[in-house]
Amino acid sequence: MGSAAEQLRMSSAEFLAWEMTQAAKHEFVAGEVFATAGAEDRHVTVTLNIAMALRQQLRGTPCRTFMSDIDRRQCDVFRKGEDGLWVLHPFARGETVQLASVALDLPADQLFAEMGAAGSV
Repeated sequence: MGSAAEQLRMSSAEFLAWEMTQAAKHEFVAGEVFATAGAEDRHVTVTLNIAMALRQQLRGTPCRTFMSDIDRRQCDVFRKGEDGLWVLHPFARGETVQLASVALDLPADQLFAEMGAAGSV
């Protein structure tokens, strides 16, 4: 019989310091710490496709493109509203992701290149 997992509770400052020493990734929600799974190959492929498109689009500008692995099963776009707040705009299968601030339209087939059928995340 297995034993229950230890439940970790800490402050956000404690979590940030502790997380830096951990091999595995964790999430911090309302004082509780949860282990998270690493990104799958297909998710990292989508991230690379986005980073490559952004890097090409931003070439010759002072902007730089950075990427990290993802552990989500959907693509989201956040846009800054007129009130200065960031608003989530989910990306639906088959839609072109529009990144107006850098004048980039990223079609689903480019976003999901080398993964098989577009939108199969």
